[in-house]
Amino acid sequence: MSMQARITAGDTRLYNPTRDVAHNFAGVVELLITNYDDSGWAELREYTIKQGVTDTDIAATLEAFVTAVMYAKDKAKRKLSIHAALTETGFFKQKLLAQATIMALLGQIYTGMHYAGIREATIGNEGPIYDLDSLLAAASTLREKMSKQ
Repeated sequence: MSMQARITAGDTRLYNPTRDVAHNFAGVVELLITNYDDSGWAELREYTIKQGVTDTDIAATLEAFVTAVMYAKDKAKRKLSIHAALTETGFFKQKLLAQATIMALLGQIYTGMHYAGIREATIGNEGPIYDLDSLLAAASTLREKMSKQ
């Protein structure tokens, strides 16, 4: 089991640097809805509309996604893999573009969160990804592999 901490008295949440992203889930979903509704990524929204993906499709796909993630708190269902949970909630039965839209919007939000968090956690010569060389090398290797396909 990993170490957990309570940061302040009266705050019952348990924090762990390796998974504290869990505390952001509700806010991320709310931001996803706001970004989609307010065309926070206008080109994506325009494309989905042109391809016949409706707001109802997006809502149903997001509902299946959130339900699957919420399985993690269910005593019986938390044993499922995320793929099995997404399958059970019908996420994969939704329109493929609706699935991709949800994932793209999540990626947009989490990229911004990581950027802000890394910037705040990097001080002087220390931080969560101060040594980017290994990440850049992995990206270069992936690009080479993908260009050969």
